Formats: sequence, structure tokens, C-alpha cells
Amino acid sequence: MRKLFWIIPLVIILAVVGGRLFYYGGFGASYAAHSPELPTSDFKAFAKSARLEAVDNPTVSKGVVAVDYTHSNALYIEELNVLFSKIVNRGFSYEIILDTSIDDAASSDSEGTALPLADKLRYAQALILPLPRIEYTPEEIAEIRNFVQKGGRVLIIGDPTRTVVVEALNSIAGVFGIIYANDYLYSLTNNDNNYRNVVYANFKESPLTKGLDEDSKVIFYGGNSINAPGHEIILGDETTHSSISEGGRIMAAAALTTDDQVLAIGDLTFLNEPYSAAESNGTFITNIADFLTGGKRDFELKDFPFFMNPAVDVVFDNSLVLNSQFNNSVKLKEFLERNERAVTLTDKIGDKNDVIFVGRFDEAEPVKDFLADGGITILGLDEEDAVNKPASELTHKEEEAVTDAPPNEEDRFVSGRIRIEGVGELERGGSTLFYLDQKEGRNILIILSDTPTTNSDAFDLLFENRLGECRLSNTIAVCQTQEPDGQLPPSLRSKRIDKVLVVAGDMGRSREVEQTGLVEFTEALSGTYNTDSWVISEKGSPDVDELLEYDAIIWTTGDYWDDSISEEDAALLSKYFELGGNLILAGASIGFDWDHTDFLTNVAHADYLDFAPQSDLELALPDHPLAKGFDEGTIISFTDAVSGSDEIEPDVVNNTANARVIFKRGPDSDQAGAASVIAYEDERSKVAYYAFPIYWLPAAERDLLVANTLNWFTRKPLPLPSEEDYQPFEPAPEGTPEPTPEGTGEPAPEGTEEPAPDGTAEPTPEGTAESTPEGN
Repeated sequence: MRKLFWIIPLVIILAVVGGRLFYYGGFGASYAAHSPELPTSDFKAFAKSARLEAVDNPTVSKGVVAVDYTHSNALYIEELNVLFSKIVNRGFSYEIILDTSIDDAASSDSEGTALPLADKLRYAQALILPLPRIEYTPEEIAEIRNFVQKGGRVLIIGDPTRTVVVEALNSIAGVFGIIYANDYLYSLTNNDNNYRNVVYANFKESPLTKGLDEDSKVIFYGGNSINAPGHEIILGDETTHSSISEGGRIMAAAALTTDDQVLAIGDLTFLNEPYSAAESNGTFITNIADFLTGGKRDFELKDFPFFMNPAVDVVFDNSLVLNSQFNNSVKLKEFLERNERAVTLTDKIGDKNDVIFVGRFDEAEPVKDFLADGGITILGLDEEDAVNKPASELTHKEEEAVTDAPPNEEDRFVSGRIRIEGVGELERGGSTLFYLDQKEGRNILIILSDTPTTNSDAFDLLFENRLGECRLSNTIAVCQTQEPDGQLPPSLRSKRIDKVLVVAGDMGRSREVEQTGLVEFTEALSGTYNTDSWVISEKGSPDVDELLEYDAIIWTTGDYWDDSISEEDAALLSKYFELGGNLILAGASIGFDWDHTDFLTNVAHADYLDFAPQSDLELALPDHPLAKGFDEGTIISFTDAVSGSDEIEPDVVNNTANARVIFKRGPDSDQAGAASVIAYEDERSKVAYYAFPIYWLPAAERDLLVANTLNWFTRKPLPLPSEEDYQPFEPAPEGTPEPTPEGTGEPAPEGTEEPAPDGTAEPTPEGTAESTPEGN
């Protein structure tokens, strides 16, 4: 048994070794595995999207594409390199707008790198807004909107894989009728290896889909859906869905709006390699580059010097002007050359190059025709010519100018002024006029001043890009250049009132009558002035440029209250007053609505006290131009022809110390003696405030008051009242009887009223926690 114990393991070992020798053919043989038949691999079959090379035959020109990188953008700038390379191939450059508040080091980069958005847009041809994560401010939106209005082109890029929410995108896209959904698009059928890599083959005809036919495909790798009804250029099919909606609507991946000037796309990835070469993506990117570099934008005066062509003649018609401005002319030449313009100093206006003409108002004959094209007349120059002409040779306008000319030069509202159509007549003294004449691709910039000092300051305004401070239109600016720091533009007031705009402010809360006084003011002006009407509820509010087309503005709110003048309109009228306009404010509740505000104090020149029934007016300052034709002691009873007038309780107001009271509340009115027609005037502006609805006045008195006010606008301003003489009206204490007219003391100083004696009743609102101007 003990021998068998060793034999059994030995037999097993020999069996294993023998079996292996038999299978592999002995000790000297080597093993060779059999080679199975394998199918040939087609690796292209696993890359579903074809890689196509886009044909690019660019049109070479010159310009700048700006890229906004100041809104915490969710990308690296290098991710736009494919698009940048195509932009550069077209002769353009691209400039990145950096946020210097985040990266102060940006100021050390190449010249212009750290300029803010507004400055970049002065010369850019196109703007890229990629994946912003901070909303655009109203000021930025206004700059971009203005840029587009001047022909600039904008590319907005979204991407749901980068942007968690879309409010920042929509803050600017919505301005142009585009809304990004907070979603991503997907297709389980037409995709590139992933349901979010959607293949699009539905293209609408547009410059951006040129070369994309029914056999073409564009792939977006996880894009937003875009809503821009009627402006979609790339759409999905019935298999394309939104992550937030399974509705049957065909989804859009790209849109082109605003006269083909604003392009919105929902994907960034397709712009990067290797995705930029998938299917027809390259063709689409080429079209985007053509879009960004193919526009022709307009420039305006404040864009100096970027509207100038490469060759510029700087013309000093008078050698004395050149000598007095020699240092500035050298600076101007260097400034233009830094901006890649070739400059020649000369004494004549040629017929080829762009021109910058520098001269004086009284020697503007060489540019008189250019100025006339812009509706600009240098009155001192032209009136002198007209006076020396025989009467038979005078034109109608020249005859009118001579007839209206003052007997001496002290009337600063006629002689020595600049007349601009649609604006009025502006002061020449201490001012500089800039006018840009653009025709057939040629630019003539005219700079006229009074003295070497004002001319010198004018150059500073050009170099520092400050013409916007005194701009009157896209091509005209008039600046008080003797004091360029903190200056205001010259007054817009005109001696000759011709065109008048009556604005009906009917957007507040109305009472039963629902009248503004538009009809009554228009009737009072008819036959004398060219009058236009503007109803806010129908046309929205005008802007300041539209107001500046008129010689005077009447803003009437009648019986409307509670935002009878909106905040936006109050800001508009404040700006108009600041520019130096002629203004009538009229309405029952303007004071109530704007109590304790700068608008009431600085524009209406009134202080709100209360509201109370009013039945009449009493003349307070008979020697004032507004009182012409009214006898001293005149009392005007309000008409009762308008139903409901008794229910309206107009404002009880005081004048401010620098204004005058022309009419006050009459003796039959509550709070008799309080101001009711206030007049303010200074070297720049004139404002008349009627604190009641104009339609309460009888027609004859109404027409006389309105005519007097319009005539007053044309007169030289009276000195401001002395603050020492100011005696504000004091409301009568509550619960006392009305005073009788007997036994009154001496009259108050002109334009004010003695405080009401004790015993005058003061009405109070009934049954409300907060007073309202409505009668109960």
C-alpha cells in the first residue's frame, strides 16, 4: 500500500506531460495559432457627420469687429478663433472689450483694448455678444440700439451648456425681437451620435443660409430654441423638441432680425474645431463672417475721427486763424495720423479729399453753401449782406430778417446768432459750431468759433470725444467752448416763434370730463402759428429731438391727475428746460403729482401747498408781458360751460423766489391770493405754469393769455426778482371765515401776494387717509 501511494501521483504527472507533448508536436515544435477571418472595419461609418471643407472666397475690405467680454461671459475668447480667422481673412481686425473694473492690467494692453463699449462702437462695423451672464444696462442697450440704427451688425451667441439662465441674453436680444428659451433642443432621430447634437436641414432664404441647399446639414451641439416669429432662418423638423416643451411647434435654432442686422444663434460649440468642419457648418460660419464684415454703417459727428476717409485736408482759409491755432493744428494732424489718416494742411477746399475747415463765424463765406445744406445760417454774416442789398434783390427771408432786425446789437436774440432749422437761434458769443456735411462718400467737417480761445477749446472737445455733451443732431453740435468743463449748450430759445407743438398728457387718471386742453390751446394758436398736436395715449411720448424741432412746447394735462406727467416725461421736460426752451405747463394737478420734487421746483418753479376749489383768476402783476391787454384789477370768472368743472379742485401753489406770479386765485376761490399763473425766465429758458385747466377760461381771455405768453417767449429776459422781496402765500388756517376785501393793507411786492389774514378757511379732504385732488 505504501508503494501505491507514490505511484498514483507519478502516473498523473506523466499523463499531463505526455498529453501536452502529443498536442504541440514534441519538445522542438512551436505553436502557431490559427488566424480567423475578420471583417474589414469602416471607421467612417462610426463618424456619422461628414467632415466637409467650406469654400471661402472672401471679399477683402477694412474695419473692426468688436467682441464684448465685459458681462462675465461664459467662454474663453480662444473658442471663437475659427470665426476670428475668417474675419481676419476679410481684411478686418477684431478687438476685445475688456472689463477694466475686473482687470486693471488690461490698460497696459495694446492701444484701445480697454475702451468701454460706447467708445468701441464709435468705430466698429460689427459687434459680437457671446454668452453674457450679466444683464445689459439701459445705457448699454441704448448704445447698442443706436449702433444698429446706424447700420452696425450684431451677433448674439447663446449656449445652454454654458448659460444656466437666459435673462442676460434676453436683456439685449429682446430689444431686437428675439427671445432665447431656457431650454435645449434635442432629436432622437436626426442627430450626430447624441440626441442633443441636432442635425438641421430646414433653411429659410437669407444671407446667412447662402449655399445651404436641401442636401445641406448644419449641426448644433446642444443649442437653445429661439423665438423670433417670422425671422427664423434655421429650423428643426418634427423630430426636434425642446427640453421644456413637447408641443408640435417647429423649433428654431437661429434667427435674423432688424432688417437683417441682428443674428442670434443658440450654440457655441459648432464654432469650435473639430465641430466647425462637420457637414455644412463651415459654410454657415463663412456666411457669419461675411455678415459681420459686409455691412455699411453710418457715422455721426460724435464718432470723430472714424467717419473720415484715409486722406484729409485740414483747411485754414485765413492765415491769421492758422497762426493763432498753429499748435492745435499740429495736434489735430498728429491725432488724425495716429488714427491712420493722411493729413495735408492747406488754405483751400479741394474737390477730392475729406475736409476739416477751421474758421471764424464772421469769415464763413467759403463754407456758406455747405452750412445752407444743413439748414444753418450765420445771422451776423447773412444779415450784413442783406442790409447792403437793394430792396429789389432781397429774398423774402432776407427781407423778413432786415425788417425784424433790432436797432442795435444789444438784442442778443437776433444779431450775432446761429439759426438752425428745427432748433432755433443760438448764441454765437463764446460758442463753437461743429457741422458734418456728408455727400457721396465725402465728409466735410466745419468748425467755426468766435475767438482763438473758443477755437482752442473746440479742438479739446474733438480730442476728448466730448461733442456728445452739446450735440443738437447727428451732424450738428454747438458748444460753449470758453468754459468746456461742466458747460451747458447755448440756449435754444428763439426770437421768432413759428412752430408750436401742443402735447396732450392723457396718461394719468382721468376725471369725468377727460379733457386735456389740447383743443383749446390749438384754437388759441390757430391763424397765428404753425401748430402740431401730439396725444400721448396715441403716439407715446415724444423724445427731446422731436421737441427741438419746435420753437415752443405746450404740455397740457387738463383734469388728469396721478402721474399726469410720467417720470419719463418729467425727465424729458427737465432736459428740454436745461437746453433752454420755451415751455407752457398747464393742468389742474401737476403740483399735486410732483410735490417736493426737483421737477416742480426747477421746471414749473412752484411749491405745492394743497388743492381747493377755484372759481376765478385775479391779475397780480399788470405790467408783465403776460398781462398785456388785461386791465389792472382784472378778475376773470371761470366758464361754467364745461360740465364737471366744479368737482375738480386744482392745485394751491406758491411760486419759487426766482419766479413771478402773474395771476392769482380770485376772491371767489378758496385760498384766494395763491399763485395761479407763474412765469419764470432767465438767460436760457422761459416757462409759464398755468395751475388750472385752460378750458376753464372764457375764449377771449384764454386767447389773450396764450398769445401774450407766446409773445413773451420772444422778448429779452427780465432780471430775476429779488429774493429779499419774496413773500410766499400762506394758506389760510382751518375753520376761519373768508376775509372781506375791505381794510386790506398795502399791496405786496410785484409777483407775490400778502399772506391771507387769519380766519380764511382751508378745505381738507374728507374721509380719506391720504388726500387726493379729486372733489368729493
